[in-house]
Amino acid sequence: MNLTMIMDHATRFGMAAQVERLAPLRDYAVSLLKGNRPSQDVSNKITSNTRFITLQPSVVKQEVLDVIQQALLDGMSIEALYQKRGADEPKLLQLKPLGLSYQDSNIYLSCVFKGLPQGNIAALPLHRFRTARTMFEDIAAPEDYDINSVPAMRSLVGLRTDHPVQIRLRVSHTLSERLQENPLTDDQTLEPETTDWWLMSGSIHLSQGLDLWLLSQGEHLEVLEPTALRAQIAESAKRMVALYAGE
Repeated sequence: MNLTMIMDHATRFGMAAQVERLAPLRDYAVSLLKGNRPSQDVSNKITSNTRFITLQPSVVKQEVLDVIQQALLDGMSIEALYQKRGADEPKLLQLKPLGLSYQDSNIYLSCVFKGLPQGNIAALPLHRFRTARTMFEDIAAPEDYDINSVPAMRSLVGLRTDHPVQIRLRVSHTLSERLQENPLTDDQTLEPETTDWWLMSGSIHLSQGLDLWLLSQGEHLEVLEPTALRAQIAESAKRMVALYAGE
């Protein structure tokens, strides 16, 4: 049941091609679900979902993914034609694959390439690769690379701080109930302010993902600190209001 659910989740969020290559394993898991209850098909009783709307996955060329995955296993560098968003033509890149991140319905390659400033790590979406092949020349990789490190996450998820920062939020009673079950941070604290509002505090990296979550809560949340984050979210809210001001 766990395996079927994991594969269903992977298919929904950008890994359909990889799951299809594991079809015999998936089909075997499904057959076990059916076999345990011959008179009842329970394969339609489990799924994975999200309340957030997710965009459809972009199409990644299987031959490109194969080359990059093998290069990662072998520690090889590759030469690729990569077409940047908005560019009329693809550009030839010589790069060293460092890791793969499956996020936001897309697959991103964490890498370094010729011409990238020293110490930087890039994140390139695989659906923009037109071709890829291994090459004999080796491009130096950062020492002790870790895909979960701050340098890698800066490009992968838009991390903006080297260390977690303290945030304070005023949240509605409804959102406080959700945060009690699903904390925003490991060190989260929640204290009642009034009957309708609670104060939440905790430490977290500032990032694009945090911005999107804060904005998604709408009228259920007010950023109190840090002041720069409060000003940023307030400005986004003002621009949103301006779009509807004519109604």
